[in-house]
Amino acid sequence: SVVSALGSALATREAVRNLTLLMQVATQCVAERSTGKAVHQLKQMLHLGQRSCTLRGGGRPKYQPRVHLLAKLELRHMQRLAASTFGFAVRTPAFEALIRMQLRLSTHAYSSVRSEAQAGFSTALRSHPWLARSALFPTMKLIYSPSALPHETKGAIFLLSTRAALKRASGDYALLTSLLTALVDARDHQKPKLQQ
Repeated sequence: SVVSALGSALATREAVRNLTLLMQVATQCVAERSTGKAVHQLKQMLHLGQRSCTLRGGGRPKYQPRVHLLAKLELRHMQRLAASTFGFAVRTPAFEALIRMQLRLSTHAYSSVRSEAQAGFSTALRSHPWLARSALFPTMKLIYSPSALPHETKGAIFLLSTRAALKRASGDYALLTSLLTALVDARDHQKPKLQQ
């Protein structure tokens, strides 16, 4: 993928603004495939419209306009798309490369790049829960690794403290024990932010 190749090329440079924008593009690519709040909002509007037509029609729902039929079709289509796009990274290697790039850049030297990458990986982890086992174990090792730099440790800690990562770690016994072991064996980098 062009985006992941660009991320690999820019990661070694101090192109913070470019990397931040690249992380936003990667997050949009990963997150755009799910319907998210649109289905819920459409369902609410459909229910509201049906209810108002029923009230105006004297309790007879057969007088619903064509708009409701079209809204139902659109809702079914969005639900079908949401069901087929859950876990699309397994079927699409280019998206898996994007997710790996987000994981790699979540321990970048600059905090703005780290935070964008962590938010993007957290979004990807919600759509692909099985990524937790393959992605979070190496991240946990950065907490207690003697060769890890302070910004790598900070990135790993903040990535593991996201709601999606904590949810996956608490539901998997191997991840939970590894996380607890990593926290107990954590290195002290003499940084106040890491000690919190």
